[in-house]
Amino acid sequence: MSGRPVTRVEFSPDHPTTLLVVHGSLQDTDIRSFITIWNIAQPSRPRYILSAPSAITATSFQFNKSSLIFAGCQDGHIAVWDLRYRY
Repeated sequence: MSGRPVTRVEFSPDHPTTLLVVHGSLQDTDIRSFITIWNIAQPSRPRYILSAPSAITATSFQFNKSSLIFAGCQDGHIAVWDLRYRY
């Protein structure tokens, strides 16, 4: 995620050691955004790296079930990831 700005940080509502970080796009060269999901008890690398087709403007964990991640994108896409599966 080198060079990508961090645009949002959010803790899971039901897993206090799970952290979601949104990494923005690289100017005009790459409009994708990424979400990294971290276990702060093991910070050497993210547990998941998720990709979205454009800038992410909003994120949310599913209430009471942090296995679902939602993201709203600047281009109108809504992305949903189920963390019970490996990406």
